[in-house]
Amino acid sequence: MSFFYRLLIFLLFQFVISGCFLNKYLIYYPNIDQGNYYSKDNILKIRKGMTKSQVIYILGYPLLKEPFFQSKWYYIFRKKIGFNLVKQETIILSFKNNILKDIKYHSLCLNCN
Repeated sequence: MSFFYRLLIFLLFQFVISGCFLNKYLIYYPNIDQGNYYSKDNILKIRKGMTKSQVIYILGYPLLKEPFFQSKWYYIFRKKIGFNLVKQETIILSFKNNILKDIKYHSLCLNCN
């Protein structure tokens, strides 16, 4: 084989490999929001001692409830930004006798630099 033929095959091979690598930069990936959308203002309105109906009025219905006891509510918001950044925020509300007793907030970031 001639030198130019080998060079052409090599350059074509490099172009194909780099094309697969550049897909994440050339293709548009929309932001994807999933779960309960809530703002920081709504979170600050939640106080211990509120009833379940008051919490529903502010945050809406929870995404998950404890299946047997109905005493824990989970508000989960997950956002995929662009190609690979995933942020997840979880609010866990614990009730006793229909009164809010505990509020926990967790924030998780996957594939973050």
